[in-house]
Amino acid sequence: MRWLGLFALGVAHWVGAFLRGLWRSLGAGGSLVTGICLFLLMSAIYFLSTEPGRVGLTRGAFYAAEQLVDDLEIEAEGIRSEKLGFWFFERLRIDYRANTLAEAQDLEVNLNSLSRNPIDIERVGAKDLLLNLNILNELLSALVDSGEEEVEVVSEEQPSTTWELLVPGFRLAQLDIARLQLVDSRLKGIPPVAIQANAQYRWQGKPAQLFIEVSELNGSEFNLTVNGRMQGERFVIDFSTSEVGQGFVSRQLHLPENQVLDARGELSLRKQGEKLLLDINSIAAPLAEHQLDLTGRIEADINPWRLSSTGIWLRVDERRSTIKGNISADGVNGTVNLNQIPLTLSRPWQDILDSGWLSADFSVQGSLQQPNINGSLQVESSYRQQPLQLEGRVDTQAGVIDLQALSLHFAGARIEVLGTVDTNLKALDLVGEIDELGVEEIRLLAASLPQADRVVIPTALSGTLHQLRVEAIGSWKNPNLNLSLSAVSAYHDLQGELSAAISGNLHALTIDELVFTGEKLNLEVIGQLDIEQKQLDLHGQIDGKNISLRDDLGVTEAGGKSRGTSEVTVRGEWSNPQVSILLDSNGVAQDYPFNLKGEASGDMDLIEVSDLRLELFTNGNGNQFGSSSSRGPQSPVIASGFDKGEPEPLQSQSRLTALAEDAQQLGRVGVALLQADGSIEPRQDRLQIDMGARNLPLFLVDLVGLSLPNSLEGELSLDGRVDGAISNPQIKTNLIAQGEFHLEPWHLQGTLDYADRSLVTDGIELLWAGRNQLSILGSLNAERLDLELRGQGDLSDLANSFSSGRAGNGDVSLYASIGGSPKQPEFQGELRATGEALGLGQRGIQVQPLSIVLDWQTENGELDASLIAQHGGSNAVNSQVSVLIAPIFEQLFAENNQTGGLRNVPFQLQGRGTADLSVIAEYIDPRVHRMRGLLSFNVDGTGNWQRPLLTGDIELSNGRYEHRPSHTRIADINFYAQLSPEEWRIVRGSATDGDGGRINLGGAVFLPPDSSPSFDIVLSLSRAHLLNSPGVRGAISGDARLSGSTQDAEITGRFTLKPLAVQIEQWIGSSVPEIQVVEVQVDGPQVQRSSPCLAKLDWM
Repeated sequence: MRWLGLFALGVAHWVGAFLRGLWRSLGAGGSLVTGICLFLLMSAIYFLSTEPGRVGLTRGAFYAAEQLVDDLEIEAEGIRSEKLGFWFFERLRIDYRANTLAEAQDLEVNLNSLSRNPIDIERVGAKDLLLNLNILNELLSALVDSGEEEVEVVSEEQPSTTWELLVPGFRLAQLDIARLQLVDSRLKGIPPVAIQANAQYRWQGKPAQLFIEVSELNGSEFNLTVNGRMQGERFVIDFSTSEVGQGFVSRQLHLPENQVLDARGELSLRKQGEKLLLDINSIAAPLAEHQLDLTGRIEADINPWRLSSTGIWLRVDERRSTIKGNISADGVNGTVNLNQIPLTLSRPWQDILDSGWLSADFSVQGSLQQPNINGSLQVESSYRQQPLQLEGRVDTQAGVIDLQALSLHFAGARIEVLGTVDTNLKALDLVGEIDELGVEEIRLLAASLPQADRVVIPTALSGTLHQLRVEAIGSWKNPNLNLSLSAVSAYHDLQGELSAAISGNLHALTIDELVFTGEKLNLEVIGQLDIEQKQLDLHGQIDGKNISLRDDLGVTEAGGKSRGTSEVTVRGEWSNPQVSILLDSNGVAQDYPFNLKGEASGDMDLIEVSDLRLELFTNGNGNQFGSSSSRGPQSPVIASGFDKGEPEPLQSQSRLTALAEDAQQLGRVGVALLQADGSIEPRQDRLQIDMGARNLPLFLVDLVGLSLPNSLEGELSLDGRVDGAISNPQIKTNLIAQGEFHLEPWHLQGTLDYADRSLVTDGIELLWAGRNQLSILGSLNAERLDLELRGQGDLSDLANSFSSGRAGNGDVSLYASIGGSPKQPEFQGELRATGEALGLGQRGIQVQPLSIVLDWQTENGELDASLIAQHGGSNAVNSQVSVLIAPIFEQLFAENNQTGGLRNVPFQLQGRGTADLSVIAEYIDPRVHRMRGLLSFNVDGTGNWQRPLLTGDIELSNGRYEHRPSHTRIADINFYAQLSPEEWRIVRGSATDGDGGRINLGGAVFLPPDSSPSFDIVLSLSRAHLLNSPGVRGAISGDARLSGSTQDAEITGRFTLKPLAVQIEQWIGSSVPEIQVVEVQVDGPQVQRSSPCLAKLDWM
């Protein structure tokens, strides 16, 4: 505040002196005017001739600027003004709208002259200067807007000007900014630079000169040097720019990596009367992947203003383009010829088209406000890896733009646009067409456009879009639109013709016609779309007849046909329309006549499903459902003991009994039902659906994509309810099912209650073949685990290997309990199989006792399991495994486990065991297979379940295998593999065939942490006699390699079978039998081909 005190003291001194002089003047009869003039003179002398006065005047100017410009704040510290025209600021900060516009340290401004002509600047310098171009643009825009509001149109003729008035004489002796930092949101990361400059023009008879040097500080060594000097009557300017590779400027120019920036140029200016001639002698600069060279001449007049050029030539990669003509206040007259300009030059401004070229040849004539443009344009490029071609020709007359031809080829599609645009009336008359576009081209087009790549077109859909025509006529703000479409399409075997007609404007559209007409299906949609009000009113009707569920719709492999009518109405706001669906269909599914009826209506707040009902009939009479025997209590939802309005199904034995009686009663009349009623609230994530089924054939699960064993047949009946959150619903159901499996009857019944992290069953019982039983009883939830499983059965029924014609029998028993809590689970159980089976004893193959025991229990959160298998007093398998399971149950029942995933659950495993292959062979069939050897494993595991890390080894020693029917023998089997977190490697893998041939196996499975496992495993055979039957005998030699990853595995190799001996008599005997040929026709789905994993395996 020292300056303020000095300023006040000085003002008080001058005011006192003025008052004394005034008093004396009045007392002496002097003039009052003389005193006032003296006061003003003394004030001016004080403010201009003393440093405190000049400092105070500067601060007053800052204050005035803040008052004139809203939101402008100027903060200055350490102001000094040693003389008039000299200012020094230790710190100067200018803020606009609370953002820093400029900030300088040690800013110095020294003006030798304050007049406009000539301008004499001795020095402008700063130690550090920050300039925010974004805030500067905001300030300038605000000043322009405020100036436009106050400006008044003046029709006075503007006075003529000259070059001397336009560019006065000036001198800048020194510009020295030690550090300049520019901020611009359009250019991220502008490096700080240092600037040195001086210039003079028409200064005291001295020749004009110019020098500018910009150097980057501590960066990529960017340097810009500009020199200007007089050469005769010409002022020649030459410049050069350099920078190391991948510097800031190089990145803006998209130069290739490691390419240095080297740009040079020379310009010359010469006055010719009131004209200024600019000669571009040469400008050479790199841009993107190309080299640019620019030459030409420009003439400039200022009274009146006019720019003209006989030619500006741009050479890019040896191709030359030209621009010539003139422009003035009276109009423009020019031509532009662009000769295959590479589109990569536009990378600094756009990255949509990244390759190809652009050619153009057009003229521009007429007034500046409404020039006429005539010419052609051609673009050859690619977009998202698809070729793109654009050709067009335009003709403009009196403000009417005539698009004579505009054609776009992209991703197999051809789009043509013709018509006119009237800039005077602001109207347009355009027509666009797409012709003969196939579904494959539409798929390709959708995959190549942004956002549209999310559109999934079913693979079963085929056809051709014959024509899509769009007309736009009227005001370009809201033209009248007309759209017409014609196409043919097919979905599986469902074929038809599609046509559409839509009219309207940008505010509202009317669907006059949207029709699909086919032999089996007719679809019609009409309605309106209110774009301005965001409302819609659509009505659709579907009529179908003899539609095959498999051939026409592809929804199931089961045979069947359907016919019926459906109506759909959509009304209301776009964001939440009211939808109403009425369904009425009937047909035949696998020889079962059926009816499907129902209704659903609502919006995203509430959808109500009413009496959605599927009826199947086994007696071939579709009207049987109308009989009184199937009404009332026999319906799936309104059954005895389960009336509508009751909160939940009765979980009791009486309810199962009633369900069984209901299903049996309907079964007598050959009726099967599936019904659903309820409501869905999508936005509230809530639903409540009552469901019921009676005698529902299991083959219907094919409709939902599930597959069951071919030998499993039966019917399902249930009563249930699904309610709660859609993402995590609660399910309660009573169910009964029965049928046959492997020609033996089975029966299933029970109750099930599932809610969030909770499962309760009052008893689920399964009985098969009258002697195999399984029961489940208990509950699982986040607080307590209490579930028990019990089962018993016949060994010959449950193990296919003991029911294939061999002598074997016995019993199987199962007991398992789950207790404790998810944090401390307690498991206990045993699976035991005892009986007799064929084995190799002292007197050859004979019946021997069999025993398999798998038991498990938990200790400290780990599941310890052991497997012991014995046959005839010999141990076949003896192994122990310990797995950490407590974190698994804790994650499954955790509140935040939305997906139930185990990706990050810790994994911990310890496994040890041995197996005697000679005893295991007896488990399979000693009459077919003979094995020998000891297989042992030792494996430890850590990590998590997403990526378990295993360490250990697996070894087979003294191995031998014989396939008795084919006499194939493999001996001396020696295998050893090491497991590590990085790879599973086969250290040893060899065997012989007993006849001098060898088999070798080597390689590894690699386990990278961030990608899928990959393979590199090689199998080598050297004269291996793997074919030793009496009919065929041969030796195989060659190699095969398994490579790739689990996502794209591939086997490549080559095997040679040599020598090969075949005895036909061993197959067909000594006489040729009579062969009868029977023609077989197969009616069913095509067998799906496997992946081409063996495509490169060559057999010779």
